[in-house]
Amino acid sequence: MITPTKGIAPDRCLPAVGAQILLQLDELRSVSQAWARLRKWRTDHGHHASVSFAWFVLAGPRRPVQPGRSDPAPGS
Repeated sequence: MITPTKGIAPDRCLPAVGAQILLQLDELRSVSQAWARLRKWRTDHGHHASVSFAWFVLAGPRRPVQPGRSDPAPGS
């Protein structure tokens, strides 16, 4: 897990980016939609450090997330 260090800003560490991605998943979205929403959200909230698509993929959920649930779906 990549956590904040001198070289990685707190708003760019994988746990923070993962949390920011989850905020965008209030309903089912395609990867492209989630990526676009994350970029807009980061700009709107003053996070100017760049996050690459590769970082987005590393930080994102590994299985489908049902809107309104913070825990994985049963059996997944």
